[in-house]
Formats: sequence, structure tokens, C-alpha cells
Amino acid sequence: YYFSSVGRWNPNWMCGKDLKGSTVGFVGFGRIGKSVAKKLSCFDVAKFLYTKRADTAETFNFGDTTCERVGLDMLLNMSDFVIVLCSSNESTKLLVNKEFLGKMKKDKLHRKLWIRVILE
Repeated sequence: YYFSSVGRWNPNWMCGKDLKGSTVGFVGFGRIGKSVAKKLSCFDVAKFLYTKRADTAETFNFGDTTCERVGLDMLLNMSDFVIVLCSSNESTKLLVNKEFLGKMKKDKLHRKLWIRVILE
């Protein structure tokens, strides 16, 4: 598609934003979320945001990267990348929908693509 639309090949057309200096949001921050954050911290991520059901607000540090607990709306609005790692159950069944994606940062190319996938 990209080659035909611009008439030339660019191998970097799907690379997107770099993790360095970005904000990564986790929806669900249990054992798996913490493990993923620890692995991502070596990419010089500026900040991790997370949201989870438990009432306890915990602060985590992975190297120089801190983790901050925020509400879901703030997480979606502030994150450059959002990783959904919560368990699949009745309360999370339709969590990712058009409204969820609409709250993400407005500079997201992939937001439009995901809305199309969900609506189809």
C-alpha cells in the first residue's frame, strides 16, 4: 500500500515513535505488567503510568524510570503507548471500545486504525 500511494519504497514507513523519552501506560499492573515495565525501562522510557483495581497506590521505580498510578482517562490522555494487560472477565470484556480509543492522545495514527478494527 505505502509503495503504491507514494510511488517509492521507504523501509521506515511503519517504524512510528521511539520509546526513548516516551510515556507508557499500563491498564493492569500486576505481575506481568511489572515484568514488562522492567524490560521496557532499558529503552529510556521517561515515565510509566498505570491503573488497576486495587485501592493501594504503590510507587515503583525501574532504574531511573518511575511509575505513577493515575486514573484510566488520564492514562489514555497522557500515554504515548498503552499496553492492556488486565485479566479478561465480565468487567473488562468491552473495556477497549470506541470511547476508550477516543480518549487516547490525539496524535495517534494507530487510534484510527484500532477504531476501524473494533467497529468491523
